[in-house]
Amino acid sequence: EMCIRDRMQIVHKSYNAPSNKWVTFQRMPPKNIFFTVPKTITSPTSVSVSPTITPNIVGATAVFQVAFNLPINLLEQSHDRIILKAKTFGFKAQEDGAKHLTNNVYSHKETSWYEVKLNANISSVSPYTLTITDFINGQYVIPDGVEFQIDIFKNTILRASYIFDKTAEALPNIIVASITPTTNLVANEPQKYTLFLDPYNLIPDNGQIVIDLPTTFQGLKPNCKVKTGLQDASCDGVNNNSILIGNFRRHEGVEISVDFEVSNPASVGVTQYFKMSTYTAEGGFLIDRNTQAFTVTIVGGLNFVDVKVLDILRSPRAFCGGTRGTVEIQLNLKSELKFSFTAGQSDKIKITFGPDWDPPSGELICYFNDPLTSFTYKGTKVKSQGCIWDKATGQAIIDVTEELNFTASRNIQLILTAKNGDGIYVPDQPGLRWVELETPKKEKAYIEAIIPPCPFSQFFPDQLIWDSGEESAINFTVTSTTGVPAGDNGGRILVEFTTHNEVKDVFLPDLGMGIANQYDTKPIACNGRHINTSRLMPVTGTHIDCYLVRTGAVGRIDQPATVVFYNLSLIHI
Repeated sequence: EMCIRDRMQIVHKSYNAPSNKWVTFQRMPPKNIFFTVPKTITSPTSVSVSPTITPNIVGATAVFQVAFNLPINLLEQSHDRIILKAKTFGFKAQEDGAKHLTNNVYSHKETSWYEVKLNANISSVSPYTLTITDFINGQYVIPDGVEFQIDIFKNTILRASYIFDKTAEALPNIIVASITPTTNLVANEPQKYTLFLDPYNLIPDNGQIVIDLPTTFQGLKPNCKVKTGLQDASCDGVNNNSILIGNFRRHEGVEISVDFEVSNPASVGVTQYFKMSTYTAEGGFLIDRNTQAFTVTIVGGLNFVDVKVLDILRSPRAFCGGTRGTVEIQLNLKSELKFSFTAGQSDKIKITFGPDWDPPSGELICYFNDPLTSFTYKGTKVKSQGCIWDKATGQAIIDVTEELNFTASRNIQLILTAKNGDGIYVPDQPGLRWVELETPKKEKAYIEAIIPPCPFSQFFPDQLIWDSGEESAINFTVTSTTGVPAGDNGGRILVEFTTHNEVKDVFLPDLGMGIANQYDTKPIACNGRHINTSRLMPVTGTHIDCYLVRTGAVGRIDQPATVVFYNLSLIHI
């Protein structure tokens, strides 16, 4: 090819016949042009080098670099040129204008090439690296990457040409998204949602937006509607879990919002991620994507009004992790449950606690209380004749009773206890556990069972020296309600020292150990033993470990100092 630089001017004229003259109406100032004419000088050489685009993300501002041999000297302010062009269909420059580097790089919008106009002489070098900053990446993901070619012109004559290996495939850009509502989302209930989308790149007219709901959502209604951001858009539900939006014109700068209705998942808790993608109209190429846009939290479908699970009852003992006691559940059913005189035909309430729960050693007793009739014999402690526990699954199955009216919205109290008084065993780790309830009406609810920590039945500190300002060893004698589990890194015991008793200072925030900063630690000496038996044994090594934590910030005295005993093997009750 031959490269020529020239100037072009366009003039709008009209011929006036009576005067036999040309009249000029408009004139465009002369413009520099750069074009080529066929004159084959050399064939392109394949180079096993891939240009790099960093970051290689659709539509992102990036740095383009490629290295090649420069066989000749190139001069500034001449017809010498370096031309970079994309050979892969679909890749176009995203803007017009100069990119100011060591050399001026001019991108030509809606074409596939970039022109390097030299503003400094370049000597022959191998390799020469061409760098383009503020390089705007392509409009969409081109499968397998983009193939680029470099042409080097000397005094309008093509002197060298290189074709490079394809770049890495670009990644889709991000879609910022959110959804409302995010609270009080009830399992199995129909729910109207509004989705808000803000793609990084402009979606071309008649492109597509695909929104993928988690697979646990079902029954997507076809009457989704685009509220803002797109004109004349179609919106359809596909395969129960996807929304397809198309046939639109994009309103640039306006957030896209979409209304749709769907049935919430049957399971309770945090859902999987919503996903969304945008695509071109021609070819359906991916533009932007978000595979972890957001989640929502689904709550129980039995509409509990006052849930009390694992209430602490003082008889026969305090109910806490690792002990046995009575379980109390307050619920309000959404549908009526019915009693049947035919054995096994009454409606049942199934409660799945889990296999780490354990039934009482004796008979499991289940009874109902109806607050509306709590002052009559009929509504107090009505025992269920069907009350069984599946030990393998940790599931209790309770028949409703004849005496009580299990109508919708009736507040009913359910008590699970034991005839011999030992009660139901709960897991020894305190915290929150999910408990699932289910009725024959296909209603489900997941509620949080609160397992409180067990108190020490005895706790006696013994400070050996009581003089103010003096150092002292302290002995602690404790009797625990449950064992201390070792865990992977050993069991731990925490001892808190009050730094202020709301009247005056007590212990120093660092116990006088010279710890200046909040949350800094310092090892201290410690040991222990089981009373009248053996010493406390470590899980690893030869000894247990202790460190002091300063929990209070400098200048604050309302936070206790904490000593942590750790690396303990299992301590039995």
